[in-house]
Amino acid sequence: MNLTAEQIAGAIRWWLGLEADGDNAKGNWKEIEDWVLGKDERLDEFAAHVAWPLIDVIQRGIVQSKESGNDRARTCWDELKSFLKKQDELSRQMVDRATQFLDESTTGKGYAPVYLTQPPETPEAGEAESAATAVDQASAPSTVAGGFAPASNISGAAVLDEVDTVPAVGPPQPYELEAAPASDDESNKASNPMSDQTESTSESMTPSAASTQWQYKPLPNEPENHGEYETRAEESYEKLKIIGARVRGKKHKHEGTNCDDWFEFDTSSPWTIIAVSDGAGSKRLSRIGAKVSCQRAVEVLRERLKEHFMGELDWSNLAEVFKQDREGGVFIKKELDTVRSALHEAMLEAYKAVEDKARELSENSEYTELMGRPVTLDDLAGTLLLAAHTGVPYDGKNYSFVMTCQIGDGMLAAIDQAGALKLLGIADSGEFAGQTEFLISKKKLEKNNLWSKTNGFWGELRALMVMTDGVADDYFPNAPTGMLKLYGDLVLNSILRPNFKDGMPDINASLAGTELPNPDAVQAAALAVPVETISAEPQTVYIRSIDIYAKKLDRTVEEIIKDPGLLLAGGEGQPMCAENEPKDRLRIWLDSYQVRGSFDDRTLVVLYREEM
Repeated sequence: MNLTAEQIAGAIRWWLGLEADGDNAKGNWKEIEDWVLGKDERLDEFAAHVAWPLIDVIQRGIVQSKESGNDRARTCWDELKSFLKKQDELSRQMVDRATQFLDESTTGKGYAPVYLTQPPETPEAGEAESAATAVDQASAPSTVAGGFAPASNISGAAVLDEVDTVPAVGPPQPYELEAAPASDDESNKASNPMSDQTESTSESMTPSAASTQWQYKPLPNEPENHGEYETRAEESYEKLKIIGARVRGKKHKHEGTNCDDWFEFDTSSPWTIIAVSDGAGSKRLSRIGAKVSCQRAVEVLRERLKEHFMGELDWSNLAEVFKQDREGGVFIKKELDTVRSALHEAMLEAYKAVEDKARELSENSEYTELMGRPVTLDDLAGTLLLAAHTGVPYDGKNYSFVMTCQIGDGMLAAIDQAGALKLLGIADSGEFAGQTEFLISKKKLEKNNLWSKTNGFWGELRALMVMTDGVADDYFPNAPTGMLKLYGDLVLNSILRPNFKDGMPDINASLAGTELPNPDAVQAAALAVPVETISAEPQTVYIRSIDIYAKKLDRTVEEIIKDPGLLLAGGEGQPMCAENEPKDRLRIWLDSYQVRGSFDDRTLVVLYREEM
């Protein structure tokens, strides 16, 4: 790296969002980034130097006397506290980490410290400079490391684990499973998960057979608990299958806390209605808001759409069908605008339901005792994703019409019979990285915002998938292939069956010319990898990944999705588990597949066509 100290400092200032020479600093930062990633330990070392000023500020916040340090560090502590008040998830992670340290240290349980590389040498009182000064004087990363690992790093739309690694910026990394927090008798050393952040989920997103230190703790004894998991299955008016499952994230299992996700779906005459919500992880009662919002939204849509039929629209000109009057806030075609109006009303009514629930709980002494104060609306914060589907016969074929609306993160996606992907969601992001917006934010309920988050689909539907960010982030970027990979993994693990609308495919013909030219070669490839579940009664399941399958076939994921024969061949052999019901297999798969940096609750609802 051929940069002067001045150039390095300017580049780091640019990276931190401080004033700097923008163009030159940006290019210099790329050189620094390449250098840091050029050797495994450099990421830890660089992160240690960047983190040290914050450590100093926190030290000064604990030792308040003037003799302990300079006034500037204490001023930075006040600014840091003000900032953290706006960072719900980060603050919660910091509280959890510090609580664990104090609890295990003072009760004799033992405590395994986590360092970036090696324990720091704590400076004598008065030696440390303020955070601002330290940042100004940043220089090239050296081989001298120090500083405790940060409690967590909020990255993308997911929170990487606060114990087991120094997280990289971006969504969860597609690697094998990371080690869990250290057990009582074994220390935990930080590892380096950094990789090319522009990569999509790759063959590295594979199940790992390695044993883990993740623990399972049962649900806490709290009112209105969610169960450990939830599964459901139903059939639509058009005989499409619909399955859904949610599972408690392994971080919640490790800490003995509740799952915050919820989902609901129902049918109403020609319509299938889906609602999915992810309660804010930093809010203890968010699971209640998630459940209430889903239930109310589905109730409203069921009532509003039960007698609404799309009629005889000319679908040959989709631009005309989906034409909008944005200024008036309507679709030109009244058939579409009725659905749009119902979705937006469902969002508003879901908000009111959460508001009413918060008011009810605020007057309940049991909840006041649990929270240490009266419950507020903020305690029930959560996202909300809605989808409404109906069949549309046209030109002698069965088509699907879907309209969606979304507040917060997560994803909605449709895959048609040709294997083409259409994203039907636009995830919200908050003021800071890793944050999202929630249903309780009134600005998100304004007409223009709801319009911007309303999407439609018309075509020969293969699958409609609605999910929380616990799944969506594992398949990032969702386009152009992330959601195709999700669908492929569902088929390879025999949760969904490939659609044979043109008759049973010739598997041998599909495999011919690939690196696995026949079914015996596919079996010999040992695609199913054993994984042990983290549960009250652990079991071994066998997980397949379409990324691995595609690499061994020497075919792209897109090519596999378009060929039912290849999909069918990849799912043959060792079954994932003993359960045969698709909803149960979905639950086990959600609870078992592994992606590095993925610890959140997972919820997925799929509406799909299964023609044999």
